[in-house]
Amino acid sequence: MCPSLYIWQPQRVASSAAVERTMPPKAVSTKDKAAKRKEKLFSQAKAVLKVDPEAVKRRLDEVTNQQKLDVHHEVLKETQDEVEDHFEFITNLQALNQALRERDHKRERAQDSVMNMFATKCLSTVHAWLLSQFAFRLIERILLSIDDTLDSNQNGLYLLCYSIYAVILAIVVPPIQKGLSRVDNFDKYTRRHALVDLQVKALPMIMAWAFKDVVQYFLNYTDPDNNVVWNELAVTAGLVIVVAFLQHLPPVSRAGAELAAATPNNSIMNRYLTLPSTMFLGTGYAFNQLATYVVDVLSKVADDNNSDGSTGQNAATIFKVMFQVTYFGLMAFAVIRFDAWFQARKEMALKKEEDAEEDDDYVTAFEIEVANDIGDTVTHATAFVYGWGFSDTLRVMYFPFFNGCTTISWSSCPQSPQYPQVWYYAMLSSIILGSYMKQLSMQEYRSTHSKSYRTLMITAMSLTVGWGWMDVCNSTTTFFISEWMKTHTTLWSIPIIYFILLVFVYAILTEIYFQILDEMRFLKRERSEFQENFPTIPASVRLYQGSKHDLNDLEQALPRAADEAADKKDLHL
Repeated sequence: MCPSLYIWQPQRVASSAAVERTMPPKAVSTKDKAAKRKEKLFSQAKAVLKVDPEAVKRRLDEVTNQQKLDVHHEVLKETQDEVEDHFEFITNLQALNQALRERDHKRERAQDSVMNMFATKCLSTVHAWLLSQFAFRLIERILLSIDDTLDSNQNGLYLLCYSIYAVILAIVVPPIQKGLSRVDNFDKYTRRHALVDLQVKALPMIMAWAFKDVVQYFLNYTDPDNNVVWNELAVTAGLVIVVAFLQHLPPVSRAGAELAAATPNNSIMNRYLTLPSTMFLGTGYAFNQLATYVVDVLSKVADDNNSDGSTGQNAATIFKVMFQVTYFGLMAFAVIRFDAWFQARKEMALKKEEDAEEDDDYVTAFEIEVANDIGDTVTHATAFVYGWGFSDTLRVMYFPFFNGCTTISWSSCPQSPQYPQVWYYAMLSSIILGSYMKQLSMQEYRSTHSKSYRTLMITAMSLTVGWGWMDVCNSTTTFFISEWMKTHTTLWSIPIIYFILLVFVYAILTEIYFQILDEMRFLKRERSEFQENFPTIPASVRLYQGSKHDLNDLEQALPRAADEAADKKDLHL
C-alpha cells in the first residue's frame, strides 16, 4: 500500500499543475489595456526623437555647479528645435483628438436622442390608444344608459363620445402635467421615474390622439361613404387656418419657447397655451384622407372589376399594391421637396422679417410671419401624411398581398383568429425598422433634402411601429371580448376589460421604457470611463489658469453644464 501511495502523490501534483496551466487567464481591465497602450506609444514616440530626454537629464545631473550654466545653455540650444516640433505635434494631436471626440459625442448624443424619441413615440402611441378606447367605451356606456336611442346613429354617437373625451382632456391634462413634474423627484434611472416620466411624455400624444379621433369621426359623420372630396378639402383647409392662427398668437408662441428653454417655465397657463401644438396629428389625418382619396377610388374600381373568383381578387390585390406604392413614391418626393424648400425659404424669410421690422415696415413683417406660421402647420401635418403613407405601404404589402386580406386593415383577413397575423407584423416591423433607425441615427447629412428625409423617415418609422403594436392591442382585445361576451353579457364588461388591459399594458410599457433608460445610462457610463482611461492632458495642468473649468470637458467635446441642460430639457418636454 505504501508504494502505491508514493507513486500516486507525484501524479496528483502533476495533475494539479496541469489544471493550473489549463485555467483561463485573468481578464485584463480597460484601464490596464490603456496603460499598456500608452507605454507602447510612448516608446514609439521616443524612438523618433532627435534628442534622448533621459540622456539629457543624466548629463545635467552629472555636471558640477560651475559647469551647470554653460551646459544648460548648450542643452537648450540643442533641444530648441525639438521643443518647437513637440509644441506643433502636441497642438495638432490635441486638435485631432478634440475633433474626433466631438464628432463621436455628437453622434452618440444624436443616437441617444433619436432612439429615445423613437421609443417614446412608439410607447406613447400604444398608451394613448388604450386610454382613448377605455374612455370611449366608458362614455359610450354612460350615454347609452341615459338614452339608448343614440345607438341608432353610430357615427354621431362616436363623434359625441370622442368630443366629450377631448374636452375633458383639454381641461385636466395641463394640471396633470404640472403635478407630475412636481412629484417626479426620483433618480433618473429608476422604475418610479420611468413610470412618471413616460406618462409626462405620453400626455401630448394622448391629447393629439383625442383630437385626431374627433377629426376622424367628424369626417365619417359628414361623409359616411367617403364619396365627396370637397368634405375632406374643406375640413383640411379649415384646420390649417385655425391651427396656424392659434400658433401665430404671441402668447402661444411665447409659452412654447418658455417650455422648451433649458430651465422651462412649467406653469399651468403655459401648458394650456401650448395645447394647439397637439392638433397637428388631427390636421395630418385630414391631409392624409385628402391625399389618399384617389388611391381609395382606384382601389374600389379594382375591387369592382375583379370581384369574380379568387383570380380576380388576386389581380385586385396586385393593383392595390401598385396604386399604394406609386402614391407613396410621388407623395414622399413631394413632401421631402416641400419640406426642404420651406426650411430654406424660412431662413430667408426670417432675415427679411428682421429687415422689415428695422425699417418699421410692420405690414411686410406680419405677412412674412403669417406665411411662416401656415408653412409650419403644413410641414408638421405633412410629416404625419408621410408617416401614414409609409405605414399604409407596408400594410398593403403584408396584409392584402401576403395574407390575402381584402384591405390594409387586419379585420379584413380571412384567418380566424386574426390577431396572430397582427403580432407577426408588429414584431417584424419593430425588428427591421428598429435596426434601420439605429443606422439612420448615425448618419450625418449635409444637404437640406437629406436632412428632411432623415427627419420624416424617423417620424414615419416611429409611428409605424407604434401603430403596429396599437393594432396588436386592438386585435387581441377584440378577440378576447368576443369570446368573453359569449358567456358574460353584463353592460360594463367592455369598459372593465379595457381598464384592466390599460393597467396591464402600461406596466409593460414602463418596464420597456426603464430598460431603454438603463441602456442609455450604460452607454453614458462607458463613454465617461473611456474619457478617464484615455486622457490627453497631463493631470498637473487639468485646470485652466484662473478658471474652474475642467479640461476633461474639452476632451468630451461638450461642457458638463450643456449635458445637464439637455437632460433637463428631455425630462420636462
